[in-house]
Amino acid sequence: MDVETLTQSILARSSNLAELKALAKHLKSSSSLLKDAVDELPGALEELDFTTHTLGALYIFVAYGQARKDNVSQDDVTNVTNFVLAADKEQLELAPEACAGLVKVLSRMGKVHGGKAVIRPLMELARKLPGVVNEAHPELMLACIRSACYAVGFKSWLATPVDELEPGASQLRPRELLQYLYYAGVVCIGCKEYGEALDAFTLLFSVPYVLASLLEHGKVVPLPKYVPDMVARHLRAFGEAYDALAAAFAGGEPEALDAALVEHGPALVDDGNWGLAKLARHALTQRRIHDLTATYVTVSLESIAASVGLASPDDALVHVLAMIRRGQIHASVNEATGMVQFHADPETFDDARTMRKLHETIAACADLTRKVRNLDTDLYLDPQYIYKAELAHKTRGAGELEDHFAATIGASIEREESTPGSSSSRHAPY
Repeated sequence: MDVETLTQSILARSSNLAELKALAKHLKSSSSLLKDAVDELPGALEELDFTTHTLGALYIFVAYGQARKDNVSQDDVTNVTNFVLAADKEQLELAPEACAGLVKVLSRMGKVHGGKAVIRPLMELARKLPGVVNEAHPELMLACIRSACYAVGFKSWLATPVDELEPGASQLRPRELLQYLYYAGVVCIGCKEYGEALDAFTLLFSVPYVLASLLEHGKVVPLPKYVPDMVARHLRAFGEAYDALAAAFAGGEPEALDAALVEHGPALVDDGNWGLAKLARHALTQRRIHDLTATYVTVSLESIAASVGLASPDDALVHVLAMIRRGQIHASVNEATGMVQFHADPETFDDARTMRKLHETIAACADLTRKVRNLDTDLYLDPQYIYKAELAHKTRGAGELEDHFAATIGASIEREESTPGSSSSRHAPY
């Protein structure tokens, strides 16, 4: 079979689901043929409609990109982008392995032509491929980092509920999920959203967690209970530089933090976290300025500079104005007299916006509680868990285990009965 025959097969077998499933198997077995005839593939693509013949065009684009490797032109990037934008979502779902291959092709194109060139197709693939987080998400974040388009990546991070990730729903592998969380944390730092960065690094647990925690809270927040014991146990051994920075930051003395930065600078540079560490030095200065609001009502810029270790009142003015703009402090500055007057927080939290935010937060907490309860129920009704629990039952008291199973099954029945359209006579499997 040659490429022309395969193209005619694509044109003739893209009208219904049964034909498309058969075509998917045929195209998968013909991947070597496509790679060997790479020069004929652009002509084959010209005969296809990207929406009607998504499945066939997908395999051709993957074969073409894999064969060309780094030898891809800007026109190739444009063609792939046009295909992804027009591609039929249902047909893409019939070929998950080919979609993963297309993501890798786009990643390679991003290395050659810059991350900005592939952000749009990766965003569209992330939307069209199955799974809340799929194989396109980590590459999208990496493209945003390469092109410094942090705002785009941050918006995608906020729109992606990681807590709803379903294993097996996509081709995403565990390593790629960890990459996604790390890249997302870097993107959040690029947007100076240190709280969101801290969330991403907490889920991943990487050493930037320490630096992001210093920037957001002024201290290293204790690790959550779900962090593996092995990680927590060996944290100090593998993160000596970060532990030293955290201790110096907690002491509140700029000289001690500067000394720690000098001592551990090479390790931070090797890790690629030197810029983040310098931000921690900047954050210490601003935190000390913030602490002055609890002591003074009015204070001079000269006194601020002396208290926090700045070179001049002008440097203090720059920091104070920046903090006022970001809402970190509430103050007014009389530049003529060089005096700063601190004010109370003007927010009274009694407007419609605050009430709406409060209701949204309560609803989100209730939704999270429901998810956790459902997950707990599903776990304890899982056959593998039951099997292992029965083995453990031989060495444990029977009463405690049976009570837990009874409570869990009761919760499952209650959940099913509360679902619209469910029958009250249905029981959870045991």
